[in-house]
Amino acid sequence: MHADVLELLDSHLAQLQSLRRNLTSPRPSRPGERHDAAAATLHSTQHFAAELKQILDPPALRSAGPLP
Repeated sequence: MHADVLELLDSHLAQLQSLRRNLTSPRPSRPGERHDAAAATLHSTQHFAAELKQILDPPALRSAGPLP
């Protein structure tokens, strides 16, 4: 599980860094581009949260019920 969490986190951080570079690049931006980048950041974070939840609480464990 530890390796899975680190891999997921590394991927998420790389996505966020890419989005940040896009937001801070010294060039003119098209209308709505910053909004789109912010929305992409939200989407990336939601995906990260959902994937992390699956790692920490897989469906097989939830359906098995509490441990005795």
